[in-house]
Amino acid sequence: MGIAFGNEGSGFIRLNLGCPREVLIQAMQRIKEALER
Repeated sequence: MGIAFGNEGSGFIRLNLGCPREVLIQAMQRIKEALER
């Protein structure tokens, strides 16, 4: 999580976008579904 980067990172999530588009789309869908629960 962002807190590993100090107090300024609190409340943020770090994402690596250096992956195939298909992987990124699937990951974003999973995050969306988790947040909707």
